[in-house]
Amino acid sequence: METNNAGLDFFKQLGYNISTGEEEQEDTPVTDPIVEVEMPRAIPSARDTSSPNSDFFKQLGYNISTGEEDANTVDRTDVRPYEGVVNSNTEKLRKDDLLRPENINVVRTYMGQKYGTEGLRDKSDEELVESFVDTMRWFNVNTFNTAGEARRIKNADEEERSAAGQAFELYDRLGNVFVNDGVMGAIDGVKDYIFAAAFDPINYIGLLTGGLAKATALGATTAGKEAVKALAREAGEAALKKGLTKEAQQAAVDEAVKNASAMLTKRAIREPARKKLLEQAAKREKELFEYTLKRRGEQEFTDKLVFDAVKGSVKSTVALDAAASVLNDIAIQNTLIEVGAQEEFSLIQTGFSSLLGGIGGAIQLAGMKLPIRSGLEGVAADVDIGKMRSATTRDISLALDKTETKQATAAVLKAAKTWKEKVKRGKAIYEDAPTSVNLLEDIMFGEDKKSGLVAIYRDKGVQLPQDMKVTDLMTNLVQYMAPKELDAINKEISSLGISLGDTTQIATNLRDLVAVEVSKGAQMLNVMSQVRKTIDGGVYRGEQMLADETKEVMEEISDTPKYLSYTQGLWRRMLVSSPATSAINVAGFAQFFGGTTIAEILTSSQLLVAGVARGGMATKEGAETLRKAAVYRDMIGQKLRYLADPYSTKEAYMRILEEHDGVRKTLYESLTGGVGINSKVYGINEENKLFQNLESLANGSAIVAGVRVQDTWSKSLMFISEMDKRLRLKHGASIEEVLRGGKLELIDDDVLGKTLDITQKSVFSKNYTEGQGEFVEKMAKLVEGVSNTPLLGTILPFGRFMNNVVATSWQWSFGGLGYASAIMKKNPDIDSVEAFSRSLVGLSFLTLASQYDKERQKDNLGVYDIKVGDNIVNAQNTFPMSIFLAAGRLINQTLDEGQSPKAEVIKATLEQLAVGQVASDIEFGNDITALFSALLDDTNDLSKIEALIHSGSTKVGNIAAGFTRPVDAVNKLVGFMANNDVAKDVRQARGGAVITQSATKYVDNIIELLLGESETITGTALRVATREGDLRDPNPLLSVLGIKVREGRTVGEEIYDKLDIPRYKANKRSQVAAYDRAWNEYVAPMVNDYAGKLLSDPEYLKLPPDKQDAVWAVQIRNIRTYMKDFLENADTPAHIEGVRLKATAVPTVHKKAALKYLTEEEGFNGSIRDMTYPELQAFFTYVDFHKSSLDW
Repeated sequence: METNNAGLDFFKQLGYNISTGEEEQEDTPVTDPIVEVEMPRAIPSARDTSSPNSDFFKQLGYNISTGEEDANTVDRTDVRPYEGVVNSNTEKLRKDDLLRPENINVVRTYMGQKYGTEGLRDKSDEELVESFVDTMRWFNVNTFNTAGEARRIKNADEEERSAAGQAFELYDRLGNVFVNDGVMGAIDGVKDYIFAAAFDPINYIGLLTGGLAKATALGATTAGKEAVKALAREAGEAALKKGLTKEAQQAAVDEAVKNASAMLTKRAIREPARKKLLEQAAKREKELFEYTLKRRGEQEFTDKLVFDAVKGSVKSTVALDAAASVLNDIAIQNTLIEVGAQEEFSLIQTGFSSLLGGIGGAIQLAGMKLPIRSGLEGVAADVDIGKMRSATTRDISLALDKTETKQATAAVLKAAKTWKEKVKRGKAIYEDAPTSVNLLEDIMFGEDKKSGLVAIYRDKGVQLPQDMKVTDLMTNLVQYMAPKELDAINKEISSLGISLGDTTQIATNLRDLVAVEVSKGAQMLNVMSQVRKTIDGGVYRGEQMLADETKEVMEEISDTPKYLSYTQGLWRRMLVSSPATSAINVAGFAQFFGGTTIAEILTSSQLLVAGVARGGMATKEGAETLRKAAVYRDMIGQKLRYLADPYSTKEAYMRILEEHDGVRKTLYESLTGGVGINSKVYGINEENKLFQNLESLANGSAIVAGVRVQDTWSKSLMFISEMDKRLRLKHGASIEEVLRGGKLELIDDDVLGKTLDITQKSVFSKNYTEGQGEFVEKMAKLVEGVSNTPLLGTILPFGRFMNNVVATSWQWSFGGLGYASAIMKKNPDIDSVEAFSRSLVGLSFLTLASQYDKERQKDNLGVYDIKVGDNIVNAQNTFPMSIFLAAGRLINQTLDEGQSPKAEVIKATLEQLAVGQVASDIEFGNDITALFSALLDDTNDLSKIEALIHSGSTKVGNIAAGFTRPVDAVNKLVGFMANNDVAKDVRQARGGAVITQSATKYVDNIIELLLGESETITGTALRVATREGDLRDPNPLLSVLGIKVREGRTVGEEIYDKLDIPRYKANKRSQVAAYDRAWNEYVAPMVNDYAGKLLSDPEYLKLPPDKQDAVWAVQIRNIRTYMKDFLENADTPAHIEGVRLKATAVPTVHKKAALKYLTEEEGFNGSIRDMTYPELQAFFTYVDFHKSSLDW
């Protein structure tokens, strides 16, 4: 193969043989092809600043004598500088005019400075112009984009400001989109403006203020709510007086009695039960008539109250939008003035911005009369009406006809005789249970557990409501018995001291008994539960899910206060109380909700094919399968309606939870990610003032940060959507029909359990410690055990979330493939079909992620980076998207012939599965162990101990910082406005400043604004090896919302991204932090220069990935060797740090002896990091002496 070409010389000069893939071993100087100077292996004179080394830095634009960048810096970005002059005339330009040489250079310079390498990458002039125009449109319309550019200009040098000013002037000369570039140009321009506005959160203030207005209108405080209720009741009473007439009421009663009589006749119900049921029907209808009138009046009152409030808030929103537009325009004009693109402030322009800012609110006002309906509007009131109306139908369905009554009487009499014999023989099987409970159990099930009353009700096809009491059931039975039959039964059980009438007084409402611990209540609950399961057709999977998921909220409250556990729980709650967390949670839920919807489309398709295969509508099985397919199809649109009508959806959700206390507690007592918020479980006295204040602080923080709103919105949307689907599948009725009809008995444990299960999974809060199989349960309990143990929980704070990450990753990949044949069964298990669909969706996403990663690699993007326009956004914390990004790259590297997956990519994937997270957190434990070992082992020196203490102090400070996390959003905004949010290097801190700098990271900008800079808070600015100068968040406003935009990349950062090496690995890390900072600062221009040359060299880019890695490794090794020699010998402020680092590398035995000598003989007290030049000289002198003495 011919390999003789110019490109080979390049690599030979690097000491790298691309034919063998190995480094050359000759002991010859390495000539740097980039700067074309010789890099000697010998250490130059320590004070010789005129050596070739000095020339090397001069070529990089760095003056090593002053430690500053030279004014004549060479161009390292390959960005062509602005060479032309923007025409001074005011003639309007078309987009094509930007391609002129004098204009395209302005565009190129600006885009390169703003976006770094992304602004120019492989773009033709036409593409560059298009990107430039898009950028300017977003700058003018999108508030967050404006803020980001304002920040960049604020911190730019004069050259960059000048280039930006020329770019802004150039754009201002473009005509508007309708007269400039034809029809397609106009369409493109309008599209850009629409997208920029759509992605501006300011334009959604109306949604927020409308919701706040509704909440305020209905009472934001307890007193306010009571006042609104009182007014509503008054309105209801007025409506009752106005609408109530004896004639109308009697007509309604007569109609109800007529309908009930017809049902009783059909059922052949005899007297006296018939008479009693008709009396009950008449009474209920009378009450219902009055209630409906009152409720209608109350509803009309609250609806008007809410409408007026929302209308008023929208008007306020118009003002807010207008104000926001004014502020945005002020930011734009200030930026233009700062760069010289505008001479003075324009009040007229600001006035127009105010006018345009109000248009959105005006449109919202016009559209308020036509909101999207979910079908659940006002459903809470209709539930009560429906329950009252369905009560008569339920009673009649439970009533027994003549034959059924005879069967029931015989069953009860048999149970009574059997129980009497058991007592006589002394063989009672429930020693601690009340006799009445055990008697009822035999009445319900019979001695064989297969007969009794349940057999009768099961044959009738009756479903028992969730709130059904034994009282109701027994009363219905007793009233149908003849006196003679009742006497005979009571005679059998009289010796037990009870009568059958007593059994009707055992009030065991299922909801009331949830938290009851007495044996009688628990036993009765079990009886009724078994009755319902038997009548409904057996135990369902959903019922077990319900029991498993609600189990822990029913556990006993601790009798002993657990102060440490409470403190850790409080810390965890504060840690997630941030708008950024809320936004990330919304993103995670949206992905799950969207993925579930796609999976349901696949399920519908599978059922459709299966239904046709089974004969379609011509067969019973085919028709039922097609019906279920239609349910999944219809739910797609219905879920969108629930999404568009969040208030009604939440109202229905809250009303259902009122009926199910265990479910309500499960969903209420934890936030997204399984963060518990029920403080009562810690057994702390609720009257304790400190406890009350801390709870108020935690709850208030969660509300202000939007965590509670996000959590309730997510859960209500998933809960209602899933329950609607389950009701349609099982009972053929929508949730609207069930709620408005008062048929709450259809929301059985099966429906409820499966709904709760998917809801908890959607917010990554599912309890995997119950009902998952022995191995899974043990692992889940281990993780949550660590997470909930005081102090250990700070290492792994979100154990439940970790369990959900692992489980979700499995369920949405290979976990459901085992159910591939489920659809082929005669009666396919719908849950198995859904599991298979989820796996298909997840694996499809993996395939798409792999294809998307190939496109990302063309842009040299890191594992978690994605491009949005010319911006790069880091998506590392956006699970599950983040794991698809990492897995996509891992798949490509695995499938790439001749290549092996890179260790860093494997690590990234494991971290997303939380396995890597555990490993990194356990490192803290390893550090603590090492610290104790160092303290106990007298062969270690202070510098090592100090490093370990520093690491521990940083961890302590980070834990303390968690309590101030809710203030982070304000801190970011303060830093943005005060421009004091430079990234700090905590490693430079000493003593207590390590803790204070770490502990104040969420409030430091605020403290500095109020008190000024200080070493304990401000510290030292961070320096990195891939970028020069200070590091700042390029867009703190987006960071507040959890969106991490990266600053325009340097070529040094790009090469690390390309090679899948974390950027931090370019930085120096030693025992001397000050040396590391200096090393990073000096090496940054070298790294960028070398990286730029490699990334522009075609021969390098043609190499396979492993050889690209090797070439860069050689280059970096040469840079590191050179920089080490330079810092140890060159006359720079960092020279002493290089000497200190050299001292830390001395073998322990000599180092210990030298430190002992300095301490005892010279009075030195400290570590190597503190040594002065004389002390270092004494140190090395004694080291040499000690070496000689040992040799001797």
